[in-house]
Amino acid sequence: MGESSAKKIAKSNQKTAKYLCRMCGRMEIRMTEIALLGFGVVGGGVARVLTENQDIIEKRANEKISIKYILDLRDFPDSPFGDKIVHDYDIILNDPDVKIVAEMMGGSHPAYEYTKAALLAGKSVVTSNKELVASKGDE
Repeated sequence: MGESSAKKIAKSNQKTAKYLCRMCGRMEIRMTEIALLGFGVVGGGVARVLTENQDIIEKRANEKISIKYILDLRDFPDSPFGDKIVHDYDIILNDPDVKIVAEMMGGSHPAYEYTKAALLAGKSVVTSNKELVASKGDE
């Protein structure tokens, strides 16, 4: 990604973070919907932390963070997040409400392709994937 692209994404993210919508004459906290890629140890932990600390995060970010989708190969019918599981990445990629994608799949593929597609679609991406950053971080 070129420097100018990175600056545009950073500027867009600043505007999003500062945006509060006005309704009925009072300030309403804006909601940011996110998608998690991977629901293993790291992805499951992120989902739990975001849920358990929702009030603290909302106060600090001045936004409500909501998990809309969790991409995984497996189903989790007994999980409290089971209704958020999807198996098709295009659902996430094509949903304009999803502003942030958190990649926690591990490995280079398909993490690289999914991350790149999300960035090209204008979504912010967060990753804990050291292999991906080490092998493709210069792009």
